[in-house]
Amino acid sequence: MKDKVNITEKSPLTRENFLQLIKENRQQKTELLYLRQEMEQIKRMIYGSKSERFVKTDNGQLPIEFEDLPNEQEPEVKQEQISYTRNKSGVKKGHARLPLPDNLPRETQVIEPEFIPQGAKKIGSVVSEY
Repeated sequence: MKDKVNITEKSPLTRENFLQLIKENRQQKTELLYLRQEMEQIKRMIYGSKSERFVKTDNGQLPIEFEDLPNEQEPEVKQEQISYTRNKSGVKKGHARLPLPDNLPRETQVIEPEFIPQGAKKIGSVVSEY
């Protein structure tokens, strides 16, 4: 960018001037591409996800080296056996809904699958009242 060529309306565009302009244009494009990439990298460092973010590690503190410290033995783990007895009722508690009254009409609705392969067996059914 040191050698800028100024062309005015009075000066004719010569081949040398034209080549100089092309060279300058290429240099500017290269510099623009470099600056865009640098800006994207800085944005990624500042606003990127935590795994991509730049974390400054030099905060004036020295790292702690743990290799020089003596090995501490782990304290013995005391084991004790605990046993207890619990009363288990044989009856399961049901849901909180009351049964439907007997005077309500009951409807039986059977829903069969559309396609039943030959030799298929019925393995169960679901009965619900609502």
